[in-house]
Amino acid sequence: AIPPQTPLNEPLVGTTDQVVLNPVSGLENQWYIFRCRANHAWTMASGDGVVIADIDWGYRTSHQDLAPRLDLSHAYNAFDGGTNVSTGKSISHGTAVMGIAGGANNNLGIAGFAYGATLWPVQADSGPGRPLGGNAWARAIDWVRTANSDGKRKVIILEVQTGNYGNYEMVPSVNAAIRTAIVHGVVVCVAAGNGDRNAGIDDSGNPIPETGSILVGASEYHATQNLRAWFSNFGARIVVCAPGDSSHDLTCNSSSDSDYRNGFGGTSGATPKVAGTVALMLDVNPNLSHAEIRTILNSTGTTVVTDPDKPVGTFLNTEAAVSAARR
Repeated sequence: AIPPQTPLNEPLVGTTDQVVLNPVSGLENQWYIFRCRANHAWTMASGDGVVIADIDWGYRTSHQDLAPRLDLSHAYNAFDGGTNVSTGKSISHGTAVMGIAGGANNNLGIAGFAYGATLWPVQADSGPGRPLGGNAWARAIDWVRTANSDGKRKVIILEVQTGNYGNYEMVPSVNAAIRTAIVHGVVVCVAAGNGDRNAGIDDSGNPIPETGSILVGASEYHATQNLRAWFSNFGARIVVCAPGDSSHDLTCNSSSDSDYRNGFGGTSGATPKVAGTVALMLDVNPNLSHAEIRTILNSTGTTVVTDPDKPVGTFLNTEAAVSAARR
């Protein structure tokens, strides 16, 4: 008989929260899984019964760690209204994000945080067809909110920042779409941006209206501490941060169906770790409110080493968050 698969059997996961380079493959381990204690959360949940919708820059949908989990009947291109989500010059981005959030448990490569979740690939940056009017990112959020998930809770990952590396919630249509989605029970996780600036202030210096989203900062790799990544946006409204080290963030690469990369990172790499954790939380307790999820993520997290004037919430503790969600 084939032994039951566990995500810890994936060849690239590793066993430690220290970066280890395999000299043969040239690939590092998924140290961040152990640093965030996701490996302990996997005894409680896989993300089964939860949808993660990544609103991103395109995907290699045939990648061996994505194809088994992707629901291509819910592939949507918000730029042109079509279903082609593998277009443009940045498909490496969505491929990397989705691998971290929900890479398959298939003994082939990496393990996603919510390896049992259903993945919806949504592209918003470009498309092969004529562009629709309005803001494609806002339209993507609205599409996910209204799409039929057969009763499954939905978690959105919003993977975009402004040209000045600001929090994209400053765009009024996006801000409104996020607030509407949250009212309708969608959990919205937003990459805070990589500009070493206050995520509560827009590009013109004005305060951004609160959305209530789960705004995510990034930490960098260190052997014993969790340090705010130098580029991570900061501020009181950031709920939680997670590893987003641009040199040490093993995930799927888009150059072939079996390719991986050591470096991704940024708040782009941090947000899918948080969204995957949310999917695990909803697996054990589908009735959690958005506010409850925010509170649990922040209150179960640990200390981040950062300047006093640059808070980035607490450091993601996936095990503690999923345990708290069960109660």
